[in-house]
Amino acid sequence: MKKFLIALLSLSFLTTGFAQAHNQSIRQRQQQQQRRIAQGINNGSLTPREAEHLENQQARIQSNKRMARADGKITRIERVQLNREQAHASRNIYALKHNNRRVR
Repeated sequence: MKKFLIALLSLSFLTTGFAQAHNQSIRQRQQQQQRRIAQGINNGSLTPREAEHLENQQARIQSNKRMARADGKITRIERVQLNREQAHASRNIYALKHNNRRVR
């Protein structure tokens, strides 16, 4: 039941978040995700290991962005892939912040 509720909440979060994220630049979205991770660290909803996992995921997205921009511009296909990676990261941030594991 808990997994179903998390999936349902994630789905509703994604549908509303997708419309907003579509209008944001890649940089703005990544900055927002970094703030969400920092907030989770500060309020104790992310354990150090979870935070490390999320930070590594953000670093991979940043690396992929640099590679996409290496030729001077990000193509539509590259932008779609980066948005997909960021959406996946956003779901991970939400799930890890709401998994009831707290820093003691």
